[in-house]
Amino acid sequence: MDSSEKNDAVEQEKSVDMVFQLPELHSTSYQEHTLENLVGELQRLLKNAPIQKIAQHVHAIKQSFDMQFSTQLLAEKERFLEQGNAEMDFEYKPLIKRQFDELHREYRDKKSRYRKEFERQLQENLSKKQAIIESIKALLETEENINDTFQTFKDLQAEWRATGMVPKTYNDDLWANYHHHVERFYDFLDLNRELRDLDFKHNYEEKLKIIERAEALIDEPDFKKAYTTLQELHRIWKEELGPVSKEVRQEVWERFSAATKKMHDKKQQLAEIEDKEREQHLIEKKKVLEAFEELAATPISSQKQLNQHLKRVDEIKDSFYAVGPVPRKEQKALSNQFRTLFKSFNQQKNAFYKEQKKSFKDNLAAKRRLIEKAEALKDHTDFKTTTPVIKELQREWKTIGHVPRKYSEPLWESFRGACNHYFERLKAQTNTARAKQQHLRKELSDVLEQIENFSPSKNRDEDFQRLAELKTKLEQQGRAASGQVALKAEKALTKAISSLGLDANSFASELNSQRIESLKKNATELSDLQHTRAEVRKHIDRLNDEIRLLETNLEFFSSSNPENPLLKEARSKIASKSDEKEQWTLKLKELNVIKHRIEKEDAESSQETSEEATNENDSEE
Repeated sequence: MDSSEKNDAVEQEKSVDMVFQLPELHSTSYQEHTLENLVGELQRLLKNAPIQKIAQHVHAIKQSFDMQFSTQLLAEKERFLEQGNAEMDFEYKPLIKRQFDELHREYRDKKSRYRKEFERQLQENLSKKQAIIESIKALLETEENINDTFQTFKDLQAEWRATGMVPKTYNDDLWANYHHHVERFYDFLDLNRELRDLDFKHNYEEKLKIIERAEALIDEPDFKKAYTTLQELHRIWKEELGPVSKEVRQEVWERFSAATKKMHDKKQQLAEIEDKEREQHLIEKKKVLEAFEELAATPISSQKQLNQHLKRVDEIKDSFYAVGPVPRKEQKALSNQFRTLFKSFNQQKNAFYKEQKKSFKDNLAAKRRLIEKAEALKDHTDFKTTTPVIKELQREWKTIGHVPRKYSEPLWESFRGACNHYFERLKAQTNTARAKQQHLRKELSDVLEQIENFSPSKNRDEDFQRLAELKTKLEQQGRAASGQVALKAEKALTKAISSLGLDANSFASELNSQRIESLKKNATELSDLQHTRAEVRKHIDRLNDEIRLLETNLEFFSSSNPENPLLKEARSKIASKSDEKEQWTLKLKELNVIKHRIEKEDAESSQETSEEATNENDSEE
């Protein structure tokens, strides 16, 4: 790979980095991913990232996938065996597993091809560098102008730097050989000190810059980044810069070595700290496993307890993965113990489900009974009676235990559908009633306004009829009146009646007299009488109560002088009320006469209908 090709490769890699940034890898980077997400992450890495940079990510993804799939595999196997199947017949390789295995094979194939190409490139680089050394050796025997020879030497050095790595087994010897011949060439340049000193000066200045950068790395917070930079500085020192003058050669190397030693010492210190942290992580993970072991040994007796255990298992899993890495020699044992405890917990869970199946049948029957009741009630129109029953069915539904998943959703949809159908009808009826109530309030407001604005005209009969119609409308719309509105309407009506020179009783008496006269002529149904008879009875009951109260009050005058004004007033009121009662009683009798007439006509009509039916039957026979 020549210089231009290498530059093209670097630019290509930079363009890839602009599109895809390889995520930073942590100990828990992929532990929370689902199997589907892990497959997606592996596919994304293979598509976007350089194959030589993703080994650690792929390893972490595979480790997480294998652990999760192993737990799933054990659960499926236990379920298979519980159904009475033979272990030798068990086979479980779902689509997600096949997809992951195919992607992992693709990774291995790409990695293998990359290694072969990499090895070929190493050998090609080795041949190029050996040829460069031979070319430098040949410069010592050239007879051309020294300036041209020096430029050729600089070109060979640039080509050396542009050439990539070589096999490790050749690296040290190759470098020593190259360095030896470079120094020989500089000795050869002794004949032209000006060129040599200029190059020494350039190399010295560049090496001082490298030393300063190396010394600054000791304070870099990101040690991993700093150590990578140090390795790059060593590569530049060895491969891209030539020697310096003998007077400062030892000095610059010792200064560079001192900075390097500090970095190595810091690396050792960090490694010791990391080892201690890993030991502490080991202790913490063992505590988590102890808690898991205790939970896995606890029998499950209810769905609530199972849900609590499942939640606790998730917490334990999160805690286990949240703890950082442990010593490598302990990783496999911890993972195996974790999987074993998962298996033990799943056995407890499956034992509970097996026992729970016995109650599924009863729960299923109970839910179906509730569905039948809800279906029977969903079209009822007696909302006042039916609504509490529907709500009780909903409450009872919540108390019934679990049923198999394949039934639970269809059952719930049926039950909820029946309930929703009922409550939608209830809502529609409520909205209709509310709208009707609002309409009645509007009409009541209009009637009240007319009563409040009532003013007698010269025609007393028309005024009476107009006020009677307003009173009738007020009674019809009274259901929409609140207490305050009803009181306001009553006061307004009393005032309007007074404007005709009447009181409430005389107005009611005259009004009912007119109604009775109308009923005598026009009533054909018993329903025509209901309102008037009810109002007449109400007046009679009111008068009976008033007379009874006045008669009770007379007892206080038993020993008083018969000429006592209060006694006379009380007796006068009783006589007046009795006369009024008699008038209303006569009205009731008139209504009863009308009632008996209608009943008689109905009976005669029914008899005629029956005789006609009998005659028709006789003729048919």
